[in-house]
Amino acid sequence: MVTENGRNFETLRLEALCEPNYAMKFNAGGVKEVVLGVNDEIAGRQWNLASIGVKEAWQALKGRPLREVVLAVIDSGVDFRHEDLAGNIFSYENCSHGYNFYDNNNDVSDAEVHGTGIAGILGAVTNNSVEVAGSVPVKIMPVKVFGPGPSGSDAHAIKGLNYAIENGADLSTHSYGGKTDSLILGIAIETAALRGHLVVAAAGNKSSDISVNKQYPCAWTEQVEMPCVASSDRNCHLTSSSNYAPYVDIAAPGDRVFTTKPGNKYGFFSGTSFAVPHVAGAAALLYGLGLSGADVRRSLLASVGDLTDRSGHKIADYGRLNVAKAIEVALTKPTSLLRSGVQSVIVRKSQRTV
Repeated sequence: MVTENGRNFETLRLEALCEPNYAMKFNAGGVKEVVLGVNDEIAGRQWNLASIGVKEAWQALKGRPLREVVLAVIDSGVDFRHEDLAGNIFSYENCSHGYNFYDNNNDVSDAEVHGTGIAGILGAVTNNSVEVAGSVPVKIMPVKVFGPGPSGSDAHAIKGLNYAIENGADLSTHSYGGKTDSLILGIAIETAALRGHLVVAAAGNKSSDISVNKQYPCAWTEQVEMPCVASSDRNCHLTSSSNYAPYVDIAAPGDRVFTTKPGNKYGFFSGTSFAVPHVAGAAALLYGLGLSGADVRRSLLASVGDLTDRSGHKIADYGRLNVAKAIEVALTKPTSLLRSGVQSVIVRKSQRTV
């Protein structure tokens, strides 16, 4: 166990393993007025939250005690001073908020705009009369693994995931990917699953069948129960840019989603990168009820709505995120699923030894 600035870093016992350090990249793609029942000034532009039943989920959970959930955004950093994010940023006693594995320091400010956009979708402060609402009350742990460009690698992602687990994050977003299967990153994801930590990954934006040209880390859902997320539009279609495959688990809004940008700014984002935080936010609500990582995923997948391709044909392998229905599924499960602190192992199909 290695410590830095009083925080623990898990070290995987992988001394005998060696492989190239592959490059990765973000999975970003390039209004009808709605009502969420909150006073955030531009919540009316957030068709994305309305379409997945966030308002109804909030109503179903009203008055219920929820445990605090920590969600790591493993990305380009987060503007932790942003007017709509600062109140929900995870903090240590020394006033640092996470770690920067790209530069090996505590500066987790956003090197791009990517991580701040993701953070706003899942964790913007709600009912503060400021611009947008987030989908869930959560503590956001910024873990910076990408620098300008953007540039990053498997090594940064592995360190970031291990850090998030060791420092108490319940789940993490992974809105990046590549075509190369890193064994070591795969083992890190399996280790996360064994610790009850849910990895939520993006399917990518090449309009491709990724059962042939696989997208990692998303393809690890074939070995580990982790959501692989495609993107949908406001018409309940899979977006034209989204990748697809039988192992993709779920789709969420990823077409002109309005969210936070660095410097107290806001803007529209598209791509599976921005579908991921919708699923992660829904998962955080379920974690708040005390579900295990495995039961969080099962509740999400048991509650999906219909999804069609651009031609209007129903997609049989997976469906659209429905947060309200997922909460309903969770609340009607046996009480054993709602015991805080109970975690079940969610590794499946794997022949590897961790």
